[in-house]
This record gives sequence, structure tokens and C-alpha cells, in this order.
Amino acid sequence: PVLYEDTILIHAGPGVDAGLFCLKKDTGDPVWEKDLPDAESAEAKQFKGSWATPLLIENAGRTEMLIGLPKSLCSFDPKTGDELWRCSGLSDLCYQNAIAGDGVAIFLCGYGGPGLGVRLPKPGESGDLTETHRLWADQNTGKGQKKRNRQRIGSGQLIGKHLFQLDEPGVMTCLDATTGELLFEERLGRKSWSSVNLVGGKLYANDQSGTTFVMEPDPSGLKLISKNLPDQNQHTNASLAFANGVIFQRTDAHLFAFGE
Repeated sequence: PVLYEDTILIHAGPGVDAGLFCLKKDTGDPVWEKDLPDAESAEAKQFKGSWATPLLIENAGRTEMLIGLPKSLCSFDPKTGDELWRCSGLSDLCYQNAIAGDGVAIFLCGYGGPGLGVRLPKPGESGDLTETHRLWADQNTGKGQKKRNRQRIGSGQLIGKHLFQLDEPGVMTCLDATTGELLFEERLGRKSWSSVNLVGGKLYANDQSGTTFVMEPDPSGLKLISKNLPDQNQHTNASLAFANGVIFQRTDAHLFAFGE
């Protein structure tokens, strides 16, 4: 969920029912709800849907709510739930969150699925923007973990025009956000579901063993600053969290807090 003014925005999916909901944060009373029929699976066992959390951005004088859904990256008005625009080119599996900055939005699908970059619209531009605003899109390579489109679960970080992404097999990549060009790919650690954090000008991520990596955000190649394993025999699918100078890491068995 995401807080917006005096409301909370919730994406309910994946499943045979999928939708967006806006509730009063103090009372839970509904403000609006929107069905997402294109994101619904035909049956419970169908491998289709979106696990994404909505992303709020300020664009062209308005607040937009971005979310990757099967087949399209979509933008909604968080006040009403009305769709503002969409850009097609995604596959059926959307795990990570949309990423936006410097007038560009990006979404990368999972299981070898495609990714795309879209130029954010100006006032008055709405509807299907695929032909007019899509900057790039790569191909769906399926579940074979092809080199270009590995499984992607955690979300990346966009710094300027460079997207830093940790793929599920444990490979750190950097893409040019405006062209989709792969600038580097290098092994970081073991498999990972972690999102990449940007704190104090450094990139942070962890793999499923609980090993934490700190990196310089350098598009010329992987610049590893430190590598830390808090405890042996740990497993985690969580991302790191940061608050008041403390790093929190949740594993299957423990919650760790690291600070000076």
C-alpha cells in the first residue's frame, strides 16, 4: 500500500480478481475502487498477474499513480482511479515496481519478460501512448533465463539516465533509461529478490543468503565497496530498510539492525 494525502492506495493482485482500491486512512471507508480485468487470471493456477506496489510521481502538474500490469505500464489518477494513460509492451508477469525520473518511466517484467521505457506525457496527452511515447522495448525471451532478460523481482534505482538493477540470478546490470542499452552486467552474489536502495549516494542490496552489498553507482561497471554477511545459514527474500541511521535486515528467522 501507498499513503496519498488522507488516503491509502492498495493494489489487490494477482488472482482471479484484481483491482485498485482507495480507502480513507483513518477510517478505512472506501473512496473509490477500480477493477483491473486485464490483470485477472482465468483460474487460480494460471501464472499471470502483477505483484507491483503503485508508484506516485509528480508529472506535468499532476500526481500520477504508475503500476505495471500484464501487457501495459499504466498511469491512474490517485484521486479518482481514472486511467490517465498506458504504454503496451509488457508480458503477463509483473513483479517489480515502476521506476521513474527525469521525464522517463521504466518497467521490467519477470521470467525473461520484456522491459520498456516511456517518455512521460505532457498536459493533455492521454490514452494509449505506445506509438508516440515509448522510447524502447525489448523482446520477451520466455522462462529460459536468456542473457538479456533474466528473471527480475526486486526493483532497481534510476540515477539520472542510468538504471541500476539486480536480477534474480544475482547479476547486477545497468541500463541506459532512454534507449534500453545494456551498459554492464556483472555477477554480484547468489540469487536475490532484493530491491536496490540508494542511501547516501551508495547502492545497497542483499542476496538470499543475507549477504549485503554496498556499491558505487557507476555506469561503467560494478564498483563494489563492501560485502557483509551478518550470520551463517540465513535466508531472505526481503529488501533492506533504512531509518535514522540504522539498516534493518529481515531473514526467515531473525530481524537484524546495524548501525554505528
